[in-house]
Amino acid sequence: MTSPYPAIRIPDIGMGASVALWGFRAAAFNHTQCPALRAGFQEAMGPYGNIGVERLSILTQAIMRSGKRNIDLSPMPSFDVTSDELSIVAILAAAQNDDGDLCSSHMSWLLCGGPQSEVNRAAHDVAEAFTLANLDLLKPGIELILKGPSSNATVFPQTGNA
Repeated sequence: MTSPYPAIRIPDIGMGASVALWGFRAAAFNHTQCPALRAGFQEAMGPYGNIGVERLSILTQAIMRSGKRNIDLSPMPSFDVTSDELSIVAILAAAQNDDGDLCSSHMSWLLCGGPQSEVNRAAHDVAEAFTLANLDLLKPGIELILKGPSSNATVFPQTGNA
């Protein structure tokens, strides 16, 4: 599935979210030991760089265990951002800003109704590491895009078997 927001690219989501998404992708593709990733996190997060990578790895594993669907990620090193990746960023931004409703809404979508408690804990741990490193996770500007005119179709409930 491609992003419904083709104009959204890594530089558009802010430094903190870009770093977080880079780490999430690396964890999802099992590349957390990459020297370039580790050096980049050390540069971006200072002494919290390794903690950031480890906590993003834990978050990725939690989503893999709790989710009931595949998460659409852009391949590394793509600058494109998928709608699922925007939800991951929104979860982390909400966790950093203590916005439980937004965090829960995006988790419901991302996990397809799967259990949220482990992912919620992991997201807050990631957000804490980014806060300690003075990296703000900005909530992405997600807007509803309607594809064509809406229809006013009449819906009839099913009342029996045919």
